[in-house]
Order: sequence, then C-alpha cells, then structure tokens
Amino acid sequence: MNPKTCAESKKKLLELCKIMDSHLGKGDFFELYSCWVGEEAEKRDGEITLRINNFDIDQIEIPEKTLVRFEK
Repeated sequence: MNPKTCAESKKKLLELCKIMDSHLGKGDFFELYSCWVGEEAEKRDGEITLRINNFDIDQIEIPEKTLVRFEK
C-alpha cells in the first residue's frame, strides 16, 4: 500500500471508531472484516481484538481476511 493510501485508511479507521464509540454502550463491540468481493465465505487468516479508543494506529497492521473486533 502506498503511503498516501495508508494515511487515508488510518484516518478513516479512526473516524469510524469515533462514530461507533458514540453509538455503543459499555461492553458492546463492532467487527470489521476486510476482503475482496466473493471471498467472504473463505477461511479467515486471523483475528484481532482492540479497545475502540485505546490503540496506537501506527502500531497495528490489519491484513486482508482478518476479523478485527473493536470493543468498548
């Protein structure tokens, strides 16, 4: 991924977390799964769990076919 796309993706993920944080109650979560269209039913390559407002965006990598659970 080129640096510009990477920076835009990080910004969008942080904004999504901000929006979802305002909708979720304590103990709630949302999940994000990134894959190509048609690959939804294929085996996942991994899973990650993060606190919705307590992670370092520059220290995480989210490869394709990885389920990310954001917990409040």
